Amino acid sequence: MLNRAKFPIALALATAAALVAAPAASAGKGKEAGGNAHYRYKVVGFQYKSIGDLTADRNPGFCNPAESQSWTGRVLGQTADLALASGTGKLDILSKGSDGRVYAGTQVESTMSNAEHTQVIACDMGQPSDFAATPCSGETKLAPVHAEIYLDAGVGDRIRVTPQFRVNSGHGTGWIDNRLVCVNRYDFGASQWPSATAPQVQKCRPYFLPLSRFTGKKATLPFSVASCTSFSQKPPEGTIATTFLSMGQVSGVIKLKRTRHWGG
Repeated sequence: MLNRAKFPIALALATAAALVAAPAASAGKGKEAGGNAHYRYKVVGFQYKSIGDLTADRNPGFCNPAESQSWTGRVLGQTADLALASGTGKLDILSKGSDGRVYAGTQVESTMSNAEHTQVIACDMGQPSDFAATPCSGETKLAPVHAEIYLDAGVGDRIRVTPQFRVNSGHGTGWIDNRLVCVNRYDFGASQWPSATAPQVQKCRPYFLPLSRFTGKKATLPFSVASCTSFSQKPPEGTIATTFLSMGQVSGVIKLKRTRHWGG
């Protein structure tokens, strides 16, 4: 019943790219530059872009016009208002290594795109013989998105960055707003990265930035689909789907302004 040909080509390409990406380097101790140093920041910008692709079906094991159905589509998210960014951050460079956190928040506007629900309405000899298709596009929702960025010692003069995002949509948390509907609600489920046997809930793959990125009056923390791509093949709890595949991707940047610095 599931028509994977409908699933966006970008989804398959992103999966392949994510799975062949090189693993992050092992973390060591950050190199000291003139002793201990402490930095405090204010979040002055938070640009967030998300893409969620989903395809699912309900197959009771036999052709049944009352149950047999499939749905597929995409949910696109982007920062609703750049002026709404808020948050704080810190980085402490110590003799034993570096440690820090950045907390940021803003509003994300999510829109349904290229979605379609297909219901079997007739069967012949046990096979679907007629369908009713419902296209959906343009539904929009607003929701807060929160970022928690972990900063710790990398290799040499580098800081390891591990972003974690959650969109609080009222139906669980994740990278994608789970409230949009095309007959059925588009629930993207819990992400699993890099495989079904090693789940990480909506956390990006760690990457590295130079220490010098954090020591000036301004700092930027970019994040991209190279690090922030997740997928799930497990139907979310409460869904009627019997077959399910979703992918989420996040990219953007958090901008920081240094508010305090001592030591170093």
